[in-house]
Amino acid sequence: MKFENVINATLVLFILSLITEKVSNFLKLQSARLAISQKSLLFETARTRAIQKRTTLIGIVIAILCKANLFNIFNPDSPLFWVRSELLFFNKDPWGLNKDFEWIGFIGIIFGSVLTGLFLSFGSKFFHDLLDLLLEAKNLKRKLADKADWNFDTTAEIDNYILTNDSAEAKAKIREQLLRYEGIEYYRIDYPQKLIFVSARDKEKIAGQIDIPGSLNMTTFKMVFLKDKVKEIKALASMKPTLQIANANPYKNQLNGTCGLMVQTNDSEDKFILTCYHAVWNDTMKWSGFAQVQSCDIHSPFKGSVIGQLYIGIKNYKLDIALIKPGNGVTLSNQMPLNKTPKAVRTLTENDVKSGTRLLIISRKTPTKYMYGVCANINCTANITYPDGKKRDLQKLYQIESLQDDPFSIEGDSGSLILDEFDYAVGILVAGDEDTTSFAMPIESILSSYNLKLLI
Repeated sequence: MKFENVINATLVLFILSLITEKVSNFLKLQSARLAISQKSLLFETARTRAIQKRTTLIGIVIAILCKANLFNIFNPDSPLFWVRSELLFFNKDPWGLNKDFEWIGFIGIIFGSVLTGLFLSFGSKFFHDLLDLLLEAKNLKRKLADKADWNFDTTAEIDNYILTNDSAEAKAKIREQLLRYEGIEYYRIDYPQKLIFVSARDKEKIAGQIDIPGSLNMTTFKMVFLKDKVKEIKALASMKPTLQIANANPYKNQLNGTCGLMVQTNDSEDKFILTCYHAVWNDTMKWSGFAQVQSCDIHSPFKGSVIGQLYIGIKNYKLDIALIKPGNGVTLSNQMPLNKTPKAVRTLTENDVKSGTRLLIISRKTPTKYMYGVCANINCTANITYPDGKKRDLQKLYQIESLQDDPFSIEGDSGSLILDEFDYAVGILVAGDEDTTSFAMPIESILSSYNLKLLI
């Protein structure tokens, strides 16, 4: 069996497990008995067991529908999904069984698919970690094969060779070059973004770019000079929801918003701060469509320090979001004020409108307590006046009405995380009239559309 076939099969199982989790989570949220954790250990154990049984059944159904036969899934010549010949139970006589049908093979497919369904109930994290291990093993195998003619005298030499990577080599070469310059007070290397942050007394002497020669094929790192070393060190802190956030060069020096949710990608360890695009927008950026925006500094007005770089901005008919890549040393947490932490994410339904499920937000006006509202509509369109003075429609929004005399949200709350009364993350605030009505984007649709998940 080829190693690539094992990786491909694990990738298929990972995708199917994600589908299983999504369906299981959707059905779980339809039942209050399963969606809400129980304080009693006995009832919580029963709830967990019921969820596991349902997830296992869903995994088996999905595996059978996809013909994910565990005995053949590692064979690239055995594709997924059923073909007509495999489902042909009858011959020309509609009441007679097809004598040519291979019942033993059919039963084998069903049995193999049931086994796959049992594996899918392990969850996507199991297959994600397994895929990581396989890819790492593949890379180590390739690396050892490249140096198969090397003679190692000790296992320590092998360990040292395996742990050596291009990133470490590049950082070593950069440090070697930086040490040639006098006056450097502080530097930090962001290898994934190919950036070198430098605080220096005389930046003109070392201004420009550093080219890393040799085996790294002239990889170019850009120099970014820090204005204040102290501010950069202050930024190395924990970012949490409800903290103020803004473009370092905001539109008309007044635009800012709020950190909403800390997320990460499903297929990697990359972490991002999720907020509204218009909260970190300036007049050099485009509005429409998907924008891989030019990287710019995002800072915390409250702390006065850079916390990361704008990664992407998205503004279309149903989304107004920005993902911010935190700088090195900036840690992310979804710890809310008053010791609240989102349990998971979910989508509001008509049942929430009918039952009057309470929604919570921390507003800039009341940073020490939650403001309460109720969802009046789960599918409305708002004609929003954006910072440049133009109006643009945003569809498929939650309409939230305040439950107190004060407004549910005010200007500057854009991007704030909205929880339900059960501590599930449900939306990201995007607009409001600062009176009775606010609007929010469904958070589950944001995460599923861009392969993101709640940072836990």
